[in-house]
Formats: sequence, structure tokens, C-alpha cells
Amino acid sequence: MAKNRRTWLTFSVAAAMVMVCSAPAWSQESSAQKKLPKLWEDFVHYITIARSDLAKSFGEAILESGAEPRVVYLLASKNSVRTENVLARGERLKGMKDVIVRMRKMLREGLRAEASNPEQIAKAIRQLAGMLQEYQIGLEALKRSGEYSLPQLLQSLSAPGTSARLRERIRTVLPQLGPVAVRGLSAALQSDKPEVLEAVVFALGRIRYRHAAARLKELSLREGLMTSVKLATDSALVSCGGQAALKADASAMFYDLAQKYYYRAESLLPDQRYDTANVWYWQQGLGLIFKPVPRAIFCDIYAMRMARQALAFDQKSQRAVSLWLARSGGR
Repeated sequence: MAKNRRTWLTFSVAAAMVMVCSAPAWSQESSAQKKLPKLWEDFVHYITIARSDLAKSFGEAILESGAEPRVVYLLASKNSVRTENVLARGERLKGMKDVIVRMRKMLREGLRAEASNPEQIAKAIRQLAGMLQEYQIGLEALKRSGEYSLPQLLQSLSAPGTSARLRERIRTVLPQLGPVAVRGLSAALQSDKPEVLEAVVFALGRIRYRHAAARLKELSLREGLMTSVKLATDSALVSCGGQAALKADASAMFYDLAQKYYYRAESLLPDQRYDTANVWYWQQGLGLIFKPVPRAIFCDIYAMRMARQALAFDQKSQRAVSLWLARSGGR
């Protein structure tokens, strides 16, 4: 009897081990996610009391937990000021620098993932149509999303079911996205929808970012442009490029912008916190889209694009040809 009981126990333990070892990955990941708040709490606590040995172990546990950066970011962002202070303090503790560097990278990746989350952006846009408090919540969320919110915002502008109230609020929000949205907005000037053009032109005129002037000049020369759009475009062109931009040569303006990208003007550099940056396109039927590219080649790509636009207005521009060939490697 005792022998049978020992045999049964041995079998049970073995079976349990098999079940644990063969547990699906999602189950293990789910377990890690559940432990994450406690791990983060302990990580912060031990940095605060300067126990670098324990802080390091909890930091490494978070980094190696398999948790999505977005989830870690959401935990940290509940008190972003305190988190930054804690990380700065942790950086000064012995043996903690590598962990803090990796943690900062994870938080940056998490911030970007949250900012580009299409469901969160769609929710924020819906909130714009609500009462004042809900509008403010949606506005702040869209400002955090920055350029990533542009495709859905512009799509909503021209969607048949969008209310007049939401359209007007989107027009109000676009300028508040600031310079980070200028490249995407400039690409959207290739739209053929008046409601999109008017909103984008208005936003660029309010942001007053000089590097938008070439694209605004291009739009101002488009044939068949509605009078209201033409007037708004000229006004935005003056805001971005000054009065002289009205009579400036479009090819020269694009070449000047290409040169600035070629020489990596500081005002045109992508966000240095990330390894990639977004190149923006307008596709008829699809709207505004972007393609992430390595940050190292971002300026080269835009230099080529602007040089190509310069050639579109003046095919004999040798300097634009030279610059385009320099960036394309002669291809």
C-alpha cells in the first residue's frame, strides 16, 4: 500500500513538472505581467533607499521579464516626475548605470508604442467631440501621440460621418501638435480634398515652421485650386517663409531645403532618442502614411526627395542633379 502511494506521488510530481514545463508561452508571459507592478515598486523603492544591489536585481528582473515596453512605460508614467528623479538617482548608484540605460531605452520604446497605438488615437479623436473635460483629455492624448495621430485625424476630417463639431475641433487640434507634425502635414498637402487642405494649411500657418514653405509654395502653384484654399495657402506661405516666399522660385526653395537635409541642419534632425524616424507619404485612396527608416539615413532620404522636387520645377537645375546623385550614390 505504501509502495503504491509512493509510486502515485512520484507520478503526480512528474506530471506536474511536465505540465509546468509545457505551459504555453502566453501563460508564462501573463504571470510575468502580473508580477510587474510589484517588481517596479521594489525597483523604485530600493533605488530610493540606495540599495543598489537589490535595485539592480529588480531592474534586471523587469528587463528580462519579457514584458512589453508599453506596459512598463504605463507603469512608470503614473508618476512620471518621480520616475525621472528615481532613474537619475539610480544612475549615480554603484553598478546601476547599465541597468538604468537599458531601462530608459525600454521606457522610450514604451512611450513610442503607446503614442502610436491606433486604438488609443481613435479613442482620443472620439473624445474631441465630447464635453469640455472629455475634449481636453482627448487633446492631451493626441498631443502625446504627436505625428502618429495625423493619419487618423486627417481621415476623420474627410469621412462622411464626421460631425461638423468634430471637424472644427480637429482643425483646432492640428496646430497644437507642433513642429513634430510638420513633415506629415507637409506631405498631406498633396491631398485633393479641400477640407483636408484647408485644415492642413491652417495648421502649418499657425505652427510657422520655415521648412514647410517649399511644400506650401508647391500647393500655391497647383492649377484648379479653390479660391479659399489658395488664399489660405498664400497666407500660410507668408507665415512660414516670409513675404518674399510669394515670389520665390519653387525649385530654389526645394533645393534650399534639400541642402539643409544634406548638411543635417539641427532643426531638421529626427528625434535622437530613437533608432528610427518616420518618412511621410501621401497616397491617393489611402491618405497619409509613414515608413520608419534608420535614423542614420533619414536626412539622406529627405535630401533626395527635396532635390527631386526641385528638379520637378526645373529639370535643368544642375545643382539639384548633383545633390540628388550625391545622396543616391549615383543610382
